[in-house]
Amino acid sequence: MGPECAPTQGPDDPSAPPDEDFTSRFTTAISRISRRIRVTSFTMTYGALSALATIDRSGPLRPAELADIERVTRPSITRIVAALESRGHISRTDDPDDGRAFVVAITPSGRTALKQARTERAGDIACLMEGLTDRQLEALHQALPALERIARNASTGTERR
Repeated sequence: MGPECAPTQGPDDPSAPPDEDFTSRFTTAISRISRRIRVTSFTMTYGALSALATIDRSGPLRPAELADIERVTRPSITRIVAALESRGHISRTDDPDDGRAFVVAITPSGRTALKQARTERAGDIACLMEGLTDRQLEALHQALPALERIARNASTGTERR
């Protein structure tokens, strides 16, 4: 854990960092799952899918705002926006606050593509979960609120102080 991370609580001592072996294993598991569904899923790149989901949730946005949320460079978001726009998944309009700038918003086609990608990725996860015991599935259900909090922190940047 880098110095920029906010302190977290360990199981016995609220001021202790989490067990290193746990965080290492957790990181490896999340990374492997993420790589697997990136490879086997939908034709849209992970970056484009993430940006499209952000536009759906938070848009309309200026590309610079989108880059900040997605934690990518401006040139990267320019390429992503161009790809999404060329597929008809987003539209661009003049920024009402600054005529020199523009904002992007999701289109009905983009919502359909986002729903399809989410469905496919959920199917990929369901396949990966096949063979888990009832106890293991219950453990995942119990862990889901914590995982959702981690995901929210990652998307808003609140995990770093």
